Amino acid sequence: MSQRAPASPGFKFFDNYAELIERLLGRAHALAFLDADQKPLWTRGAPPSVEILRAAAESMSRAHEAPGAREFHSSTHRQLLFALITPDGKCRGYSLVTLARDSRANSSIRAIRKQLAPLLECIARELAATDGARKRTEVLSERTTEMEWLLKISSQPVSGGDNGEIVARLVEAAADRLGAEVAALLVPAKRMTLVRHRHGLADSDAHDMLRRMRRALLDWASKQHRPLVVNKPGKAAAATGFKILAVPVRQRQGHSVGTLVFLRSADAKDFGRKHAYLARHLSGQITTLLATQFDVATGLYTRPAWQSQARELMRENPVMPCAVVYVDVDRMHVLNENHGFEVGDEIIIRVAQVLQAPLLPLDALPARITGDRFAIFLVNSSTAQAVQVAVNLQRAIGALSSSIFEAEERVSVSCGVAPVAASEDGVGRALALAEVACKAAKDHGRGRVEVFQESDASMVHRQADISAMGRLRDALRHDRLTMFAQKILPLRSPEIPPRYELLMRALDDQGRPVTAAPLLSAAQRYQVSSEIDAWVVPHALQAIAPYRAMLLERGIGISINVTGQSFGNPDFAGMLRGWLAESKVPPGILTFEITETAAVSDLARADAFIRQFRALGCRFALDDFGIGVNSLVYLKSLRVNCVKIDGSFVHDMIENPRSEAMVRAIAQLAQDMNIETVAEYVESEEIMQRLRQLGVDYAQGFAVAHPEPLLGVLQALQAEESARMRRVYLEA
Repeated sequence: MSQRAPASPGFKFFDNYAELIERLLGRAHALAFLDADQKPLWTRGAPPSVEILRAAAESMSRAHEAPGAREFHSSTHRQLLFALITPDGKCRGYSLVTLARDSRANSSIRAIRKQLAPLLECIARELAATDGARKRTEVLSERTTEMEWLLKISSQPVSGGDNGEIVARLVEAAADRLGAEVAALLVPAKRMTLVRHRHGLADSDAHDMLRRMRRALLDWASKQHRPLVVNKPGKAAAATGFKILAVPVRQRQGHSVGTLVFLRSADAKDFGRKHAYLARHLSGQITTLLATQFDVATGLYTRPAWQSQARELMRENPVMPCAVVYVDVDRMHVLNENHGFEVGDEIIIRVAQVLQAPLLPLDALPARITGDRFAIFLVNSSTAQAVQVAVNLQRAIGALSSSIFEAEERVSVSCGVAPVAASEDGVGRALALAEVACKAAKDHGRGRVEVFQESDASMVHRQADISAMGRLRDALRHDRLTMFAQKILPLRSPEIPPRYELLMRALDDQGRPVTAAPLLSAAQRYQVSSEIDAWVVPHALQAIAPYRAMLLERGIGISINVTGQSFGNPDFAGMLRGWLAESKVPPGILTFEITETAAVSDLARADAFIRQFRALGCRFALDDFGIGVNSLVYLKSLRVNCVKIDGSFVHDMIENPRSEAMVRAIAQLAQDMNIETVAEYVESEEIMQRLRQLGVDYAQGFAVAHPEPLLGVLQALQAEESARMRRVYLEA
């Protein structure tokens, strides 16, 4: 006889019963015990055939040999199938005995059934005793499997960490897991409708079907706490031709806010216990995720959730025009300072309460973007209609003033409007453009509505800065910046060593250097210039550190630009000291350049910073000098070593007497104060000669040298020094 297959857990007792059967009937060719659903529990020898399993599924009362027994024959074997029936008349399973034709058990099946009756009843009682535990084990195993799947699919990362995308992925994955033709998440309280369907079913058909079922499903979900399983649709649902599994979606307080629905075609398998279990736990998972989709203070969507829902609405309405309204509370910092943050919080909540019907259309999607800023997505709305919505909001919010403040005070909002393009990132781009328009509204006096216009230079510049900010963040994150150096030529004597200004360049997707001017403009607008300094200064010092001895020996100076924001950062001075100590670069070869406009924003702090590092040996230059109204006063207040004459006076000084007069005056004043001068934008030999005549000390510009990669410049200087030393050695 072939090897016995491993018994299912908890059925080792079949070993003993099999031995007793063989003692009574003789050596069996095969033995098997099945449960009431014809699933093998224990087998030895050949497993039961399909014919035997089909016979077990039929009513045993039809067996002609004996009640509860059937017999099958082949040319070599005799198979006896017995029902395992307890005294209460319930069939608990089946016993299958396969005997050789020449076995000593040649009695009729009725006689054999009578002979084995006590033994078969004992087996039936054993199965009855273990049936509950076995079913509980099966259920637990099923649930464990489903929970493991749910945990796995929930923990898979999503780009950006958007909970709305996680919910959409959960619904789509659950539809596949449950074999559903259609899956839908309907949460009217959150204005959420998420529909996923299998290929082959038209999107319009799926939405139309759910539209017909929507009211009935939501009514049921609001009254029930259990899953709804409809495998045999009645008249009300028969028109759908689908089997239904639905579970309520509840808030943490317990009341229903929507429903999660799965539909199977009428000819598919029924929804079962494990499917309802998975759907119920999936609903709980979605409830938790939705709780983080909404701003705690206002109940409005958060920005990621809003964008996800707006994209979903665009998928549902692909041909309808859509628009975004960006709303920013004016002078919020003044209101907080004058009335306290409690009043500021109250204003935020009141504004959020206004962002709903009847002032907004029923299908509008409002969100709190951040702080005192809101956004509204409008479906089937032209730009003109969106402007009217914004105007109505401004009036309503202005009316809040009297109910919030005892004294006369006005709450106003600036609004920006932008149409939404029918593209994958149309919502995100429209939000950015609406923000640009909103900032333009603030620039034009606040309490206004502006529509983004490509022809508006200020809006285009803002949009360019927003785009540049994204590139800057990416460049800093992935170290896609590099340093160039431009020569500063001494004009008075060729014996004086040159200097070099370090200039930052960005790297494009192919690793080629491009101008960083757009990034610097965006950094200045959005107050993140100190982040650029935190990259430039340590990278510059690290690059020149291996050449510090050569630079010091030759007296070559290195100029590094530092922004006014870093001067105002109390932590920057400490970081700079640390970078200098780590690099061991002699402070005497370093000049830090700061623009005149940046320095004068806080003269006292700038002067303190300059004094501190001049004491270490560093030099300072005032860049873009001469364009400020009070330039001469600032020159008196700040202890700088050098001024760089702004290029706007230099590049046309040959043709413009006024420009030349400015250059002459600055050069003379600086000479009297023992301060060096550098002329920028020197683009011709003629300008260079005129600067010498006017007494300017240094020239910088394309007529002197174009910027080159810093590493190449340092290596060339090192090669020059090595060649000079060889000549000195040979001459000696």
